Amino acid sequence: MTSFFSSGYRRVVLMGVFAVAFAVLFPTVSHAAGIIQGYKVLVGNGGDISLIRQSKVYLDGELVTTADPFRFEGLSAREYKVSVNVPAGYIVGYTVCRNRVDCHYQAPKSGNAVEVSVPKDGFADVWWHFKKDLPVLSGYTKTASVVDRIGAWDYAPSSIVLPDNPNQARLFWCSTDQNLRGKTADSIFSIGYDIAARKVLGEPVKVLAPSADGWDSYHTCDPSVVAGKFSLNGASYAYAMYYTATDRPGIENHIGVAFSNDLLTWTKYENFVIRPESLSGKTYGAGQTSVVNRGGTIFLFHVDRSRGVQKILFRTTQDGIRFSDAQPISVQGLEIPTIDAPVFAYDSELKKWFLTTGVFDESRSCGASPARFPVASVHTFITDDFKTGTWTKVASVDSGNHNLIMDHNPGFLTDAYGDIARFHSSLPTFYGHGFCFDINSWSMQMSEGTFVWPDPKEEEARIESERKAALEKSIMAQASAAETSDTADADAKAQPLPCPEQRGLKPPSHPFDIAGILNLAFDAVAQLFLCL
Repeated sequence: MTSFFSSGYRRVVLMGVFAVAFAVLFPTVSHAAGIIQGYKVLVGNGGDISLIRQSKVYLDGELVTTADPFRFEGLSAREYKVSVNVPAGYIVGYTVCRNRVDCHYQAPKSGNAVEVSVPKDGFADVWWHFKKDLPVLSGYTKTASVVDRIGAWDYAPSSIVLPDNPNQARLFWCSTDQNLRGKTADSIFSIGYDIAARKVLGEPVKVLAPSADGWDSYHTCDPSVVAGKFSLNGASYAYAMYYTATDRPGIENHIGVAFSNDLLTWTKYENFVIRPESLSGKTYGAGQTSVVNRGGTIFLFHVDRSRGVQKILFRTTQDGIRFSDAQPISVQGLEIPTIDAPVFAYDSELKKWFLTTGVFDESRSCGASPARFPVASVHTFITDDFKTGTWTKVASVDSGNHNLIMDHNPGFLTDAYGDIARFHSSLPTFYGHGFCFDINSWSMQMSEGTFVWPDPKEEEARIESERKAALEKSIMAQASAAETSDTADADAKAQPLPCPEQRGLKPPSHPFDIAGILNLAFDAVAQLFLCL
């Protein structure tokens, strides 16, 4: 008995038992007639799996099923057309195996219909790979001026859609004022905005000004407004406004917060909530805030220039006042250090973070001496992860070759929580616009971002390219494995087959882990004949 199982006959017996186990586990491999079977799966970009499972699979446009997995039995060996309906907002591709089920790791080919050849007494396995179709921001269209106070500067906007009126928004920005010291400085103004008509409603109203004394007594600027649940001195509030302020002109900025229930009357928290990393008395400090509320956690982004270099940092808070320690955002793909006043928003449908910012161009002459600021344009970036991801520039606003213009300090129109998902048809982005040598020329402008959906032909070409790359990689891996196998076979002939515990195999990771199931079947046979 020992010599029998140590010879080549042992392998034959094992293969026979293995074949029986395979036939029991996978009865679809051999049938009296052919079969077409498969799954409808959802891959990437989020989406609704229940909607995908309701999609209908058709055989030659006649037989139809919504089952998942689906199955058509008793088919003669010939060509069939298999198709599936695609819900609005989704794209689909397919992978097809014949008498096997292990080809679905390859990139699917784009399309909702495929000709399938059914083998005699065999099966074709067709998987439909659904993916949510996502638009991309492709550019901006310039529009007219929104706000232009005579003899005043207007810039650094923040704007949110009113929760009780989705067709109107409230716009906040910095503009010229006099503080209580009699000095010309910034205060924060507000005005209504009709989203559909693309025009302001009413007249500008000053909503936040420098205090009589203390840390924010010189100017207040860079408003960023977000909805949430806030409490101050026993009162509850629905909105928080974060702002940049200082008690001296242009330096030692800190970040403060005020609260409101009507977006017009604001109550300041008496102290600052964020201080600069360093207090040298010679630098800008910390400021230029941007806030997004994600499920009750508020992400606050800001710049810090107190150590001589610009940092873009973020912190989180639950109550709007007490913040976590600062952490840096990823700057991969950003044009550091030439960007100014970055503003962030989240897209809950695309699952991406957006950043819009002014980008200085030191190479373009301002055309005046001395120039107060460099030429700038507005650039917008996206990323999957603002902490570790790479930013990709997707659109920009530029006044062209006019060397005197600044387009700067932009801000997206968002919902009350900092989300831009509802604006895929048109993303309004406000920004300061004017001459770089004359701050009083700055007015508030708005450009509309345009989203486009991927071209189906381009998407098909991309998927086909990925499929070919995956196939080439697979062929190379198989060739390498075959070469290694040729070398190892000689050694393997002199060695007994290893027991399962020696091979270190794992159980299948899920019910359709084919390789895992086959490994378990082989292990059971090995336990019977080799390892007892």
